[in-house]
Amino acid sequence: MEIQQAILHILDKEADSLICSQKELDFSNGAVNEYVTKLVSKLGSGDIKEAFLDEQNQVMQLLNSSELNFIEKSSELAKQLFDMITHGEEVPGGDLLIFSGVDNTSNALIGMIKLNYKEQFTHFLDYDEEALANKIIVNKTILPSKTQRVDEGVIIDTATGNCQIVEKKYLFEGEKISYFSEKFLKTTPAPSAVENMKVVKKAIRKVSGKYNTDEYISLSHTQKAVYESVEETGNVDVMQIAEAVFEENISAKNDYLAIVQEAGIEEKIPVDPIKYEKKYSKQKFKLDNGIELTIPIDIYQNKDLVEFINNPDGTISVMIKNVDSIKNKFSI
Repeated sequence: MEIQQAILHILDKEADSLICSQKELDFSNGAVNEYVTKLVSKLGSGDIKEAFLDEQNQVMQLLNSSELNFIEKSSELAKQLFDMITHGEEVPGGDLLIFSGVDNTSNALIGMIKLNYKEQFTHFLDYDEEALANKIIVNKTILPSKTQRVDEGVIIDTATGNCQIVEKKYLFEGEKISYFSEKFLKTTPAPSAVENMKVVKKAIRKVSGKYNTDEYISLSHTQKAVYESVEETGNVDVMQIAEAVFEENISAKNDYLAIVQEAGIEEKIPVDPIKYEKKYSKQKFKLDNGIELTIPIDIYQNKDLVEFINNPDGTISVMIKNVDSIKNKFSI
């Protein structure tokens, strides 16, 4: 996304103070430019939920208003969000970054990122009985670093109403909800890839337990199937997971598919192929004796290199074979 305008408003919930800027951020400042650009990039690579805002949506009507300029629109959005978070018990205060620009096909986009505050210590110069005293104080309004993931934000296509949301659940009026989409944007987004995968994992565990299959085996087959389907198609294939994990057990397959279908999960889950291939390229195991293993996905089922052996006494042995050399990765 090419950012053309950006502005920062202060939503200091603790001080019950909303301070709206009357000027845009200065993008000629290289540090500011880099900070905003990296935050927007983090938003785009987060755990995205797809949603839609129709023409009657309050936010869409505001964004498409011809009577207000960018600064006025952003101030109104900041006011609406601030009025909302004051009712949330756990919703943190923060600054609201609002930006506009175009994507690589020149579609007009407007985005918002809520920069939740965090506490950090800093020095403070003071005078104690006319003597200079360097003190340590807590600054409670530190913004996230440019390398941190974005907790709350949205990018909206102002022509179509399609939007991508990143959010967290907070205790809000006695209930833990995704208030950013439900109350602020007033939309119901589709589940994110992470949320869908949590349902898949839960279903695998439940069905494996029902049919007395070792959970670590079922989950390792699941990971391999996810990796292969993403590599082949760019999506997570729910049916491919069923075939890989439960093979000839038709009853187990049907139970698993019934769970994911009841949860409303599509047969193919769209994901970020690069991120998911990297994430699932290695099998990771933690043994109850404290040993941890990381095994590349392409050699996990190669019994010439590694083998999991079920012993008669119910324990499991892990045999690593044909090792020519060992390197210690101790570093300083």
